[in-house]
Amino acid sequence: QHEWSSYNAYIGSRQVDDWLRCELILQLIGGGRAKARKSYQAFVEENLDRVCDSPLKKVVGSSLLGSEGFVSEITARFLTEKSDQRNLSGLKHLSERPDLEQILEAVEQRLAGNRRLARQVGMYCCREFSLTGLAQIGAVFGVSDAGVSVASRRLAERLKQDSRLRDEVEAIGRDLGLLNVEI
Repeated sequence: QHEWSSYNAYIGSRQVDDWLRCELILQLIGGGRAKARKSYQAFVEENLDRVCDSPLKKVVGSSLLGSEGFVSEITARFLTEKSDQRNLSGLKHLSERPDLEQILEAVEQRLAGNRRLARQVGMYCCREFSLTGLAQIGAVFGVSDAGVSVASRRLAERLKQDSRLRDEVEAIGRDLGLLNVEI
């Protein structure tokens, strides 16, 4: 159906383009080429009607998609003062993330009338907008790292339903100078 898709090459129904490297993915699936192709086809077909959130919503600094640990490792390896690679635009954007104090100040300015909501949004924004670990965020709020994760997940669910609050959180991101903040 989609000529630009690599799906048919992965399942073996068309020749693999020179630039496409299917073998790595098929090897990771395992069981030999024929079995891997069938497994890949079954996986894709089972998930065709599934609605998924865009993974791009979780991109950090317009450059990185991965776990908090991965982002922390890349930050430590490439965003130190000694690194020559700080001039790369995406990495530079990462190094300019707001700190917790800046985030909490921006949240307070927007939600000053509601301390409880400001705390919930503050925890969420610290997790989403900074490169700070969950344990450090939890220490600021007097909760565990798991508490930060649970509270952030709850607020994320609320943001899906509450467009006014979602607009406020997006505005906080823009107040902090973060581009393309979309919750």
